[in-house]
Amino acid sequence: MLKLQPSLRMRLILLVLAAILPLCAWSVYNSVRESRADLESARSNLQTLAALASAWQDQVVESARYLLTAVGQAPGLDTADAAECKAYFQKLRGSFPAFINFGLLGVDGYTRCHSNLKAPARVYAGDRVVFREVMRTGQFVIGGYIVDRLTGRDALVFGMPVKGEGGQLVGVAFASLDLEQMGQSMQALRLPPDARLTVVDPNGLVLVSNGKIPVPLGVPVVDSVLKEAIKTFRPGVAEGQDFWGEERIYAYTSIQGVPGQGLLVSVCLPRADVVGRNLRSLLLQLLAIAAITFAGMWAAGWTSRRAILQPTRKILDATRQLKTGDANARVEGLSTNTAYELQRIAAGFNLMADALQQRQRDLEAELQHSRKAFATVDLILNSMHERLLAVDGD
Repeated sequence: MLKLQPSLRMRLILLVLAAILPLCAWSVYNSVRESRADLESARSNLQTLAALASAWQDQVVESARYLLTAVGQAPGLDTADAAECKAYFQKLRGSFPAFINFGLLGVDGYTRCHSNLKAPARVYAGDRVVFREVMRTGQFVIGGYIVDRLTGRDALVFGMPVKGEGGQLVGVAFASLDLEQMGQSMQALRLPPDARLTVVDPNGLVLVSNGKIPVPLGVPVVDSVLKEAIKTFRPGVAEGQDFWGEERIYAYTSIQGVPGQGLLVSVCLPRADVVGRNLRSLLLQLLAIAAITFAGMWAAGWTSRRAILQPTRKILDATRQLKTGDANARVEGLSTNTAYELQRIAAGFNLMADALQQRQRDLEAELQHSRKAFATVDLILNSMHERLLAVDGD
């Protein structure tokens, strides 16, 4: 079986790679560690931002609650004529411009009066969630996103029961908050670049979306994280895809209206923005290490060629010459950069070659002397006239 025998140059290159690999591993480990720390920091910051946005939104909800509580307790509201009722709500709207409409619904679902001068006096709203929930629970209700039928504008509607002197339910007071103004006011919250603030109503519809590319108002939320969060209205942190399929980190908290329903406030940030810096840094480090590695490999190859490979070839060439009988073979022309060990090997080879050449010379001289002696004996024998007779003693 053929076995691959790596050359000396290849072994030197592998040695360089082996020295560089721990540095690569450390760079990757350090980048992963820093990315995890950045993710934890981003989650904490997003939770803080979500809490601040939720606190502001909670003030809006509480303002609506207090206003409607005052409306529900206004004396004679359930018995006042339409003109007085309308004048009351118009004055209330003038004092609170963030709300686009105030009004009172009768138990039949029709408006008894409202603050909008341009809309009809009687408009049916018995199909609204806010009306049905107030009639069912008898409590303050966050009705969610609507297109206000009296103004045609996007609004967040709130409802509060109005009771008569005997405690019976006689109507539903409502207030419609302008979502455009609510979104503009929440822009005062400073968000990181590419972050998005989203407020979702109890039905999963978008109320506010502040970001570079805002989500249209009134559309069902498609972010998988928020779809799960509105099932429980519990605060948390999670990761998932947004409206456009981008991976984001979400921090969210809730504002409870009545148990089981409220508003969900979320702040999210692209995950790539958090880990991207470390990934870019890692890429630059790996590119620098790769450049150093290639430079080291080239230097190892160049150094090994001049200091090791070339002297080794000269020693091998001299060995082959000596093997073929060339006694003059010597290792010559080694540079000063040649490895000390190879210089000693070359010097030892030359000493051996010198000794072999000297021995060969001695042998040739001895052989020449023997040939001369043999020739002399042969000449003497050939010049004798008498023959020599060898007799066996037996």
